[in-house]
Amino acid sequence: MLFQELVSPINKKYIRKLKILYRLKKVVLLALLCSMEASAFEDPLSFPAIQVPLASQSLLLDVALSKSRIVAVGERGHIVYSEDNGKTWQQSDVPVRVMLTAVTFPGEGATGWAVGHQGVILVSRDGGLSWSKQLDGHQAHQLMVDAFSTAVDEKAAELESAAEADSGRLQEELENFEFMLDDSISFVEEGPVRPFIDVWFRNALEGIAVGAFGLIVRTDDGGQSWYSPAASLSNAEARHYNAIDASGNTVFIVGESGHIQRSVDGGHTWGTVESPYEGSYFDVVIQGSRVLLLGLRGNAFISDDNGDSWSTVDTSTTANLSKGVVLDDGRFVVSQYAPQLLLSNETSTGFSALPRFVEGAISSFLIAPQGSIITVGTRGVMAHGDQNLSFEVR
Repeated sequence: MLFQELVSPINKKYIRKLKILYRLKKVVLLALLCSMEASAFEDPLSFPAIQVPLASQSLLLDVALSKSRIVAVGERGHIVYSEDNGKTWQQSDVPVRVMLTAVTFPGEGATGWAVGHQGVILVSRDGGLSWSKQLDGHQAHQLMVDAFSTAVDEKAAELESAAEADSGRLQEELENFEFMLDDSISFVEEGPVRPFIDVWFRNALEGIAVGAFGLIVRTDDGGQSWYSPAASLSNAEARHYNAIDASGNTVFIVGESGHIQRSVDGGHTWGTVESPYEGSYFDVVIQGSRVLLLGLRGNAFISDDNGDSWSTVDTSTTANLSKGVVLDDGRFVVSQYAPQLLLSNETSTGFSALPRFVEGAISSFLIAPQGSIITVGTRGVMAHGDQNLSFEVR
């Protein structure tokens, strides 16, 4: 009797909920620790980042180009920029004090977005000099509730009029949506604990931000309004979405436990791609039909057929891989959470370490128009203009 109870659909759902709640406790603890960066009486979502002389040397997690300006984001709401190829840095005006995890300027234009902890999405219209808040975790969590509430109503109506042959499948899909709705409601009650981890914009209007426990929102009007397409992605276990990238109409989202989502219509509909391994991915890089996955302990995989099949890449490292950039000649440059970059061979079947070491672990990097490499990580942002490298970015 006990065994039958354990394997019943209701208890399967309960067990899955316990697993997610266990992971949620860790996220809540992390959020509490991060909130210590502000005083106990200051909401980091409501107070601006503090201007500090050494902001460029703090923990920074991502970097992007806005025309010739370099913009980096990181802890306590720090956003710094350089207009002289990384020689000197100034701090931007930012309305929040939360950890910022990713930044992008579509087409390297003046309009860009940054995302981070507590569900924050910021926008800049002046190339990163100043920022305003478009969304936070309170609103993002409600968007998830709205998405799954609609999905439950639509699936229930479909089930009611379905043929008997389809009723089993539709009932299972309905239960999944009900579970995700319940899970989303619990996040609303917990507060803005889920971070956004990555952001992608096709242009100045269309963009998607992804994050922990299946958090995903989309805008089609430059952030004036947002909605969640969460119900259109298959992620019943609420795995983290760690990275998003696109080429043409093909969009990939990758994350926890080998989870891969692919869209071939610009992110409007999605399907799950079979993963070549079960570990987490931290970045995905797309060039046409070529897709590079970067994951735990040096695990990397490449596909030449848009993710239908994968080959293992020899990275010659056991460090976690953090960021990839594809070059004009088709090779990849990859950072690891270690003080060295990796460069692929011409066939992208293997990587070798570049001769120059940097200080600390590298979270992200870019290759500036002048050819220097800009890295960000545990030691802040650093420009490496003396690299003797003969490649250019795409």
